[in-house]
Amino acid sequence: MLVICNGMIRSGSTLQYNITVKLVEKVNKGIGEGYFDNREFDLLDKKVHRWNGDKRYHIIKTHGVYPPLKENWNSSKIKMLYIYRDIRDVAASAKRKWGYEGKRLIDEIGKAIDIYYKLYTLPNIMFQRYENVIKNPSLAVMEISDWLNIKVSDDDILLGS
Repeated sequence: MLVICNGMIRSGSTLQYNITVKLVEKVNKGIGEGYFDNREFDLLDKKVHRWNGDKRYHIIKTHGVYPPLKENWNSSKIKMLYIYRDIRDVAASAKRKWGYEGKRLIDEIGKAIDIYYKLYTLPNIMFQRYENVIKNPSLAVMEISDWLNIKVSDDDILLGS
């Protein structure tokens, strides 16, 4: 099964990816496959076909919209976790972290909003708000484990375990 961790830039998608990978690896039900950007989606196609035949979870991270999702989204072998935050905070963080300004900043924010709305209507996506994940990471872990139907103990819910 393919699990895609996606999210707005500067919204905690790396944290969400790391939590998800740690969960599936802890219970020996999957593996993290890393980050794929839009230019690598052709390479990803070959891997996805192989992963779809595997009962284990294969977790990837991306900020783009993987094109085959539209055709295959109702497949029970694909799930997505999406994290988002107040778009003003996304802009401020991108400006601080990467120095984005002017047209570049507006273009990146526009892409983030566009992707959010493309994904918002699709099934098999669990949305998490960045502020809630940061405020209560144990609840975020529990939501992810429930979404993936992974049974974990209360001790496993703690991020430090």
